[in-house]
Amino acid sequence: MLKPLVMKIFYSSLAAFLLLNISTAFAQEIAFVPPPPPPPDECTMGGTYRVGAGSNFVTVTEALDSLKRRGISSNIVLELAASYNSSAETFPIRFPKDTEIPCFSGTFSLVLRPADGVSNAVIEGGNTNSILLLDGCSYVTIDGRAAGIGNSSSLSIVNDSAGNAISFINASRNSVMYVSLSAAGTESGNVVLFYGFENGGGCHYNSIKHCKIFSPLAASAVKPVLLHSKSDSTAGYNSSDTITGCEFYNFSQSAIDLGEYGASGWFISGNSFYKAAPYDFRETVYVIRINSFNNALLHTIENNFFGGTAANCAGGVMDIGYKDGFTAIWLWGEATIRNNKFARMYFHNTINAATNGITMLYADGISSTQTNTISNNQFGGVNPADSIHVTNDNTAMINEMDVHCIYARQSTNGRYYITGNYFSGIRCYATAAHLSLTAIAATNGSPVIASNQIGGPSALNSIINAAPGFTYGIFCVGASVKINSNTICRVKNTSICCNSAMQGISVSGGGIDSICNNDIFHLENSISNINNSGPLVGILVAPQTAGGFASLIEGNNIYSLYSNSTSAGGIVSGIVSNANVNIRRNFIHNLYSYSTVNAAVNGILVPNKESTIENNMISLGYDSSGNSITAGNLIFNGIVGGNVLRHNSVFIGGNGVGGGAGPGGSSCYVFVSNTLNLHTEYHNNIFANTRQMANSSAGDRHQCISIS
Repeated sequence: MLKPLVMKIFYSSLAAFLLLNISTAFAQEIAFVPPPPPPPDECTMGGTYRVGAGSNFVTVTEALDSLKRRGISSNIVLELAASYNSSAETFPIRFPKDTEIPCFSGTFSLVLRPADGVSNAVIEGGNTNSILLLDGCSYVTIDGRAAGIGNSSSLSIVNDSAGNAISFINASRNSVMYVSLSAAGTESGNVVLFYGFENGGGCHYNSIKHCKIFSPLAASAVKPVLLHSKSDSTAGYNSSDTITGCEFYNFSQSAIDLGEYGASGWFISGNSFYKAAPYDFRETVYVIRINSFNNALLHTIENNFFGGTAANCAGGVMDIGYKDGFTAIWLWGEATIRNNKFARMYFHNTINAATNGITMLYADGISSTQTNTISNNQFGGVNPADSIHVTNDNTAMINEMDVHCIYARQSTNGRYYITGNYFSGIRCYATAAHLSLTAIAATNGSPVIASNQIGGPSALNSIINAAPGFTYGIFCVGASVKINSNTICRVKNTSICCNSAMQGISVSGGGIDSICNNDIFHLENSISNINNSGPLVGILVAPQTAGGFASLIEGNNIYSLYSNSTSAGGIVSGIVSNANVNIRRNFIHNLYSYSTVNAAVNGILVPNKESTIENNMISLGYDSSGNSITAGNLIFNGIVGGNVLRHNSVFIGGNGVGGGAGPGGSSCYVFVSNTLNLHTEYHNNIFANTRQMANSSAGDRHQCISIS
């Protein structure tokens, strides 16, 4: 028998052993208990739901609140029923952020659209923020088609207040299609807004497709920007967003403004910009404005229509009462701009502003690494209904008002391209005010200007400037140019006032790589008494860079340049060079003037400059129909200047020529040497002068070679 102390120790040990094993077994039992089941409504929302009285949800707001509470299990479609009434909504209707939706993943989407059979769903309210707000959300589609079928819109989103119709804030991969969008805000507001915050990453890969975007304030000049993209820093810029097939109308300052801190890689295609009601524009207008000096991705602006009173430049003429200035496309950055049409526009100034001007397309590359391409755009058209008309009634203007179809520049020495563009049916008018017209202008950088058609070869008076001021086909300043294979024709300036000169190609400052294989013909001018080689010139160059074999004017076909001035000094020249360039293999013929006093026709004019002139063909003395030019007081010069002449063929002909009113007034010279104090080399040229006088005056000379 155990003693009491021993028994006490035994039972105590046994109790400890049993307690330890029971506790361990209980702990193991607890560890294997499964987690509690999820709430009954989490991750369960998916499929199609009706929104409206007597439906799954009364309002869109209620449906979206349910989504945040229940979560998403599959794609969701919210269909607006015929009973839907937006007056019950709480604005803005805020789509939940991705992080606010339980079980959200990039494989699920949310669609809001009218139900089948609903033809006029309207989400309308007054909110100073927005009607729809997509903040931090993705994979949302607003589809205006009933049941998502067809190509007709059945949904309008309207803000009756100063806010936006729809706003994207740090939202990506969303889409709005076939929706009518409008907002009644002032010029500080927007209809569609993209906003990127630095901490939110910006808006990317969103699309606006086949929508109508407009201001309902039809008669007012105070209208919002229709679509505006901006960010608060470069870290929040908006990129790779798409605007296609939309109609923008009734805007007074900008239809699309991609502004602060540089949007990048936007695709703007197939849109129409027009005016559907009478109203005045603001002081400065940019239909599309892109201010993205640091865009990492190339913008694309293509297949858009500017003008008219309906989509695709249709309907009547877009009445544009401009003030300080009007620009259809304004780019500061890098883009491809192609296949756009500018037509059915009538410009008339409404204030006397000394800075006003009109530019259809302006592009400025900021750095040498940015390459802009402007190609295959159409300005005006052969159809008279597609014409572009500009008037200037501002008699108080100090300087000329400039009208440019294309104005491109490069802030540095980068390359840019202007190719394949078409210009026709352009008309400018003014009586006392000055107005200059330029089809293509390029300044600074290294432009390649090629294969453009300025004027229609079969359209008589295709382009007319009936105003005091210069007219240029291609005008370059301070640029190192390549101007090749362009056609400039059927351009006419009818003004007899002031400096109304016309030049097919004009280059000043900068340098010349090549001006080759251009066709310049049927240019007509009326002005006289202009110095510096005359009022009508096919090609005029005055580059700053020293010449050499890189400075080449070759293979150009220049003919039928005509001055119809009936006063003094109607001078016509094929090529005029004020620098050392190489002029070769050009064909110049049928230049003529009907000026009555001190008029002259020059094939090639190089005043006292070193130049190599070789293998050119020049024929003067006949008009475009082959008739002799018989007017007196008209001097013909085949080649004037150049210190090296080789293998040129120059002919001056004509019969029955009248005598001059003064000494030498009807003289002609096949070659005139004026290269003072320069080494000269003339060989293997063919010079022929067969011009015959009906009656001559004292001092009339007909010479092959004149050396002074």
